[in-house]
Amino acid sequence: MARQIIFTTSIITSILKNENLEKEILKELQTHEDLKQGRVRSNFGGFQTNDITNKSILEPLGNETVRLIFENYKIKANKINMNNLWINKNYKNNFNNLHVHPRCHLSAVYYVDVSEKGGELVFRREDCIFTEQNLFIPNDMDFDDSFTIKPKKNLLIIFPSHLKHMVQPHEDDRPRISVSFNIGFENG
Repeated sequence: MARQIIFTTSIITSILKNENLEKEILKELQTHEDLKQGRVRSNFGGFQTNDITNKSILEPLGNETVRLIFENYKIKANKINMNNLWINKNYKNNFNNLHVHPRCHLSAVYYVDVSEKGGELVFRREDCIFTEQNLFIPNDMDFDDSFTIKPKKNLLIIFPSHLKHMVQPHEDDRPRISVSFNIGFENG
């Protein structure tokens, strides 16, 4: 009898260098902080803006994301929408709890400023029955229950919205800044 792989999950990673985009993100973040226009969702500490509509941010991120989606996935939808977009600023020891992004197909994160000490993005599988009793061999792709990405400046990550994920705390004194957004597909 042969072993068969029945499910796979992929993410897309790319580097997007754009100085104007970075400046616009930092300017928008500062405006929201000055006006105290923030919210708490999965963030524990730090600052998260409300959804933003700044086209100088939406367009470059949206254009690159659409290009990468069509380059990497077979999508039948004839319309791709950026459902919402927000900016995250995590200070030392801040983190984001384990969560998913409902009512969308893909989610993404773009890193503006990162930490050298922590702040990793962790995707978690909670369907792995062997993890409870430590019966699996660590790093065995069939039974590993997490996948960790060390953020890099200008890194763009696109992933299925149903994937549970979290952001670990970081230890740098300077804040970690990222932009998160959700993507939906439509026919019609």
